[in-house]
Amino acid sequence: MLVKSGKRKTDDEPWQFQLSLSEEYNLDASLEQIQGELMVYPLDKYVDVLLQLDISPIQVLFCQIIYERRHDLLYKIAQEGQIFPKKYLDDLVDKGMVIDTNPNENSKYADFYEVTDKFVQAFYAVSTTDGEEFWAAYPAFITIDGKKIPAKAVNKEELVKWYHKHVGSMHDHKKVMQALKFAKERKLISMRIDKWLQAESFVDLWEMMKDVPVEDLPHDRIL
Repeated sequence: MLVKSGKRKTDDEPWQFQLSLSEEYNLDASLEQIQGELMVYPLDKYVDVLLQLDISPIQVLFCQIIYERRHDLLYKIAQEGQIFPKKYLDDLVDKGMVIDTNPNENSKYADFYEVTDKFVQAFYAVSTTDGEEFWAAYPAFITIDGKKIPAKAVNKEELVKWYHKHVGSMHDHKKVMQALKFAKERKLISMRIDKWLQAESFVDLWEMMKDVPVEDLPHDRIL
């Protein structure tokens, strides 16, 4: 099991980085700890991607950790005495999900694995689509006290990831978009995009929309 973030140093002990070649595995104890720190995924879409790529949840977890460069989480898993079986990693290589550039077949290190576009496009492209749509729909400027203020003065990539993790995976994206359109049409937006999401302003808007005639809603009545 590879366990340490960053590149190896000459004085590192082999156990600090080496992936276990054992075929035994048990990740149950660590999944709850680890998944909360990676980009989460709506369960139905998650299963769809698993079936599409024909890989296991353990393999997805490994690819996520490598792609998001969270080697510290590998260390956390190893501290619990858990491993990623070599046969699963070899299977990822065979299916084109990762590239193994380890110079030694008998010693495997995480910083010699690279996630391919095949996995990224299948897993992350879907997971960020909703966030991209929200970003595009949010007004570029808002007016406060007669002054025009930028409403998207934040890092787009980080905002899209945050949307997916804290909004898209917990709420109905279509309803969030309907609330946003409702607010835009009535000039009810007075926060920067990240603050609007963090405040879950769409929840209050859903309550307001209950009292609005169906014909005045952005789409079909949602509540």
